[in-house]
Parts: sequence; C-alpha cells; structure tokens
Amino acid sequence: MLSKAGHSGPQAASLLSEVTEVEKDLTLRCLLWESLQEWQGLVDQWEATPFETLKIDEVQQDFARFIQTIFLLEKGTVKTEMLLVIFLDMVAVYVEINLSSVECLS
Repeated sequence: MLSKAGHSGPQAASLLSEVTEVEKDLTLRCLLWESLQEWQGLVDQWEATPFETLKIDEVQQDFARFIQTIFLLEKGTVKTEMLLVIFLDMVAVYVEINLSSVECLS
C-alpha cells in the first residue's frame, strides 16, 4: 500500500514519526524563545519600577510560572545551555528582589 507521497506503510510511518518529533522540538524551541523574551521584558519592568511599589506576590507568581516552563522544556527535547543560563538569571533576579525586600524591612 502506498501513501499519498508514494511511500509504503512502514516508511510513511517512520517519516510521520520524524516529522512529529521535529514539530515537537520546534514547538518547544519557540516556547523557549518566547519565554526568554517575556522574562527579559519582566526583568526590565521590575528594574524600572521603584522597589517600594513592586508587587512581590506578582513577581513570585511570574517566577513560579517560568520555573514550570523551564521544567517543561527540560522534559522535552530542548536540553541546551540556554536553559541553564535562563534558570540562573531567574534565580539571580529573584534573590536580588528578595534581598532588597529584606533590606527594606531592616
């Protein structure tokens, strides 16, 4: 039996499997790129906001959401050094904000 592309059943199944895997990988890489852009936008926004007016609850929610995204990407096929860089940047920003809040309370 031939598929529309002229491939036999097992070859068509193998090709479809490869296409599905590439599509999954591209979807995850797009999520990585979009998340990186969104994260940078949030960091820029936080840095431009006077600390006293920063809503720590919202920062924590954003941070938790990005951690979930990183774990999703890590489970997928996107295992790059960029994930580590993003994670370390997120932790650094989070720690900086929390240390600033402790200093303000002192």
